[in-house]
Amino acid sequence: YKDLRKRLRKYSFHFSDLRLWRFYKRNRIFFSREFKGISADSLEAKRFVTAMKALLNYSFVNRAIISDFIRKALSEVVKKDFSIEFFSDTTHERIDYEEFNGGNYWAHRNGAVKVYYRNADMEILPIPGFMGGPSFLCLPQKGVIGSRYSVNHGAGRVFDKQEAKSKFSSQDICGVLEQKGVRLFKLGNEDIREQAPAAFKDVYKVLESLKSNHLVAPIASTFPLAILKG
Repeated sequence: YKDLRKRLRKYSFHFSDLRLWRFYKRNRIFFSREFKGISADSLEAKRFVTAMKALLNYSFVNRAIISDFIRKALSEVVKKDFSIEFFSDTTHERIDYEEFNGGNYWAHRNGAVKVYYRNADMEILPIPGFMGGPSFLCLPQKGVIGSRYSVNHGAGRVFDKQEAKSKFSSQDICGVLEQKGVRLFKLGNEDIREQAPAAFKDVYKVLESLKSNHLVAPIASTFPLAILKG
């Protein structure tokens, strides 16, 4: 990874006008100040995609192991062994080489997931909300053809992690969760202020926007009983 990062420095660039960069940041127009892209045929791109695929494989195995831990814990509680079947598995970020409208493209989905419409591989799509809030299970709709089969993965942020840490306190967050009857379990030293509920968009409004643009159709809503913060 360190070697790849060094090799990517030759693709770096900086805004000549710092005021322009500050304008983008102030208006929440996000893209990297130091990285504009690399040729798909370059050694760096091939290594980057290979590393991304390795991470995706690792993340799938990690979710499978966590799911099995949950299965075993539930089996102990109900005194009966049973199996858990995956009905959906999505990633937060991935890169794929895809065919679309007769052309081939690299699709980089960051904070978004690939979905299928009326396809044998069509999956139930989860739209996570925020810590202590509702999440939704949805089916992709015809509008995803226009979005190149992409849908946002979650409600999205109003404040990034650093902003959230400066605006919210752990005590207030724990108080909100306690009022909702949601138990919070913490592992490690991760700061829960980064995931403050108020740092995220209103998931109901996000879902309504997805529905109005014919991207998804909700089929179920879920509410958390407990939260594990790693």
